[in-house]
Amino acid sequence: DGRQVTGYRVSNTVTVTIRNLDSAGALLDQVVQAGANSIYGINFSVADTNALMEQARKAAVADAKARAGQLAAAGGATVGDVLVISENVSAPPVPMPMMDRAAAAEGGAAVPVQAGEQTLSVDVQATFALR
Repeated sequence: DGRQVTGYRVSNTVTVTIRNLDSAGALLDQVVQAGANSIYGINFSVADTNALMEQARKAAVADAKARAGQLAAAGGATVGDVLVISENVSAPPVPMPMMDRAAAAEGGAAVPVQAGEQTLSVDVQATFALR
């Protein structure tokens, strides 16, 4: 019918988890040498946040109680029992790694990947009885 195929376009996506940050640069070099020409979404995360989030929740509730105590004292009252407590959940920001592309362009050394830090936070709302 007059149509002719002139080529094909193929893409393949692979997700890799690296637990040793020191090997990340060398691995990226190997991936590029193996033919990868588009690398997207390099990000860092904490593998298991459960214990850290539990610690953050306890600290958030303690902070809420301390603030309630300050407000109650300013109003001539004391803090009583917790009436309502809730956690506000939102998506955390996506961390972006620092990569020095100029150093990578010089050749010889592996792509530098710098460690950073992750922030896990908990936002709670608590209502306390006043005495």
